[in-house]
Amino acid sequence: MVVAGRFPTWAALPVRSLPSDGTVNLLLRVGEEVVARFPLQPAPLPEVRTELGAEAAAAVQLAALTGVPVPEPLAVVADREQEWQGGRAWALVQAAGCLAYYEDTNPAMSRLARTLGAVLEG
Repeated sequence: MVVAGRFPTWAALPVRSLPSDGTVNLLLRVGEEVVARFPLQPAPLPEVRTELGAEAAAAVQLAALTGVPVPEPLAVVADREQEWQGGRAWALVQAAGCLAYYEDTNPAMSRLARTLGAVLEG
């Protein structure tokens, strides 16, 4: 697999597909701490780099506003621009907790929801 070839440290970790309806990425969980994200649509390298940079900046802002940890990019991989254009570039990020949430059962999520609501209301 591509992860094992590029990152021997993670070669022994189990890999499983994650449901990703409504997204433009194929998501694979690598162990319990990492997600590999493969774009489903090809795009030019400069456009992809700009988009990934904007996502990382937005994540930093979200973490600062909410005090809740957000996924961090661990690596972005493409050997050649042709890999990006062919939709074969991918990114590794810290796994985001995707747990069922019930109101007021998770203090961090409750705080995040209230903060995001306040930010969106202006």
